[in-house]
Parts: sequence; C-alpha cells; structure tokens
Amino acid sequence: MPPWRYLTSDFRYLALGGEAISISDQERWDTRWATAKEAHVREPHSLLVRFVSQAGLTRGRALDVACGVGQNAIWLAQRGFTVDAVDISPVAMERGRIAAAQAGVNVNFVQADLDVWTPPANTFDLVIGFRFLSRRLWPHLQAALQPGGWLLYQTFNLCKLAPDSDFPREYLLDIGELPRAFAGLKIVEAGDDGGPSRDQSWIVCRKLSLPQVYVSEL
Repeated sequence: MPPWRYLTSDFRYLALGGEAISISDQERWDTRWATAKEAHVREPHSLLVRFVSQAGLTRGRALDVACGVGQNAIWLAQRGFTVDAVDISPVAMERGRIAAAQAGVNVNFVQADLDVWTPPANTFDLVIGFRFLSRRLWPHLQAALQPGGWLLYQTFNLCKLAPDSDFPREYLLDIGELPRAFAGLKIVEAGDDGGPSRDQSWIVCRKLSLPQVYVSEL
C-alpha cells in the first residue's frame, strides 16, 4: 500500500452523517490503518511540536484535517486544546478514540470525506494539516480561522518525484506554492525542504485581527 493519502478511482458514495463518503478511499484507508504499526502512528508532527512549544500556545480550539489515528490531535488535547479531528477512515477514528481515552483526553473525532467536507467559518484558533493535499479545502481552512488564529500545513512537493517517480504529480505541491495560496494570511515562516528527505513544503501563518493596511512613507 503506497504511503500517500492521494488515492484516485471511480468513486461510489455512501451518505454518512450528512456527508458524502468515498467508499473506495475509505476502504483503502481502513486497510492501511488496521495494519499500521503502533510506533508509526504515535509521534506528533515535528512542526506542530516545535511551533506550539515556541509560541507557548496552551489552549483554544483546534482543527486537525486528515488526522489519521489522531496523534497530533491527542498531543494538542494534552496541552489544553479543544480539538476536532477529521478523517475518512472509521478504523482510524476508532484507534484514535482508544488512544485518546488511554491518554485521558477528549478529542471530537469526525468521519468525513475531505473532498466534500468543509469546516465552520471563524471557529478555530489553530488549524493543522500534514501529509495531505486538497487545494479545494485551502480557502475553507483560511475561513475557519478566528482572527488571530494560526494555520500549520506541510506535505510533499515535486522533489518527491526524484526518488519516487510513480507518485501522482497532481498530489504534489509546486515549489513556492504554499505562500502564494495563503497570501491572505500573515506568513511567519515557509519553506520547501522539510521532512527527512527534504521533499516537503511547509507554512506557518496567521489570520490577522484586522486587514493588512499598507501606508506609504510621507
């Protein structure tokens, strides 16, 4: 089973909780998460750990998109966040609920297909997404932030084609794409050489309380 979340097929849909679920994607991810090694799914993402620790964030409402088994959501809940965690796989959701209970925290796990699901607007203090690419979702993630809210995003870019030429190109970021996509937010840091193989792009940005105003010097 390839390690990416970007699976294409002729979709059949099942209505579940008011959302359309791609049965093909759901079944494939159920299979992956049912066999995933515990060591692989327990560690929170390094960008999340570094940023939250450096910024001193300890509370607020957070959204984790394509959360998998919820290691990032659980880590945030342990630090005082109220977390909604969204993924297509009910197997991942169940593993996440068990892990959250073992950690003694509450996480609101939501099963939904991110190809059609959208978050509520002006709701979250922190939005995160790792190793997942849905350009359709980007404007909704920005809108989901409350004023002053933060967005952290990291996934593979075109550099991944060098060692893995079969990886679907449509699910890879162009170099420099994230700063262009999130230009409406205040960009704190961004780059294109992240991850162990230096083939991932990342961005840390913030929704300003007021629109940016530029005044020329007199």
